[in-house]
Amino acid sequence: MAQKVSEAINNFSKKFARFKTQAEPERIKRTSRDEVLQEQINRQEERYEFAVIGSYNVYKSPLVALGKNSSRGKSIDEDEQSLMKAYKLFKAVNDANTTAGDKTTFIHKVEIESPIAKKDSYTRGGQFVFLQCWLRFEQRVEDFCPVLEEDRNGYFHLRFHPQNEVKMSAKDKELMEKVRESFY
Repeated sequence: MAQKVSEAINNFSKKFARFKTQAEPERIKRTSRDEVLQEQINRQEERYEFAVIGSYNVYKSPLVALGKNSSRGKSIDEDEQSLMKAYKLFKAVNDANTTAGDKTTFIHKVEIESPIAKKDSYTRGGQFVFLQCWLRFEQRVEDFCPVLEEDRNGYFHLRFHPQNEVKMSAKDKELMEKVRESFY
């Protein structure tokens, strides 16, 4: 019996020696709460960037992205053309005021009607920033920025302000920067 015990100890010693010679096993690293939160933030930022890029891709080329027969694609294309017409009208009046007017005789107020100012997706839905990006980056309009302004009666009006005077929300600035980084 003593021989069996010594044999069992000897076998155990051999097995134990085999574990000792193997590489050190990797210990499981505990994930801290900060790491989990950072990972969630990173995933959320990636989803946001993906959504911004996908949305702007539609505005960049609506008939290509959505198809020539897409009613949404046609609608966005018409909105872009309407915005470009409004900008050209504004520029023409502004240039005429500069060349024909003076300090005492000038155009005081210009109202430009546009279907853009009547669409909820732009006035309340937050999509107008994509039209602003399209005008600035695709059409290279850098002197004036279109803005939708709400009057006392709740109606929106399309106006143009010098680019450097426009106060955009932090969210819209970030979105515009993501578009610039990703496409231009």
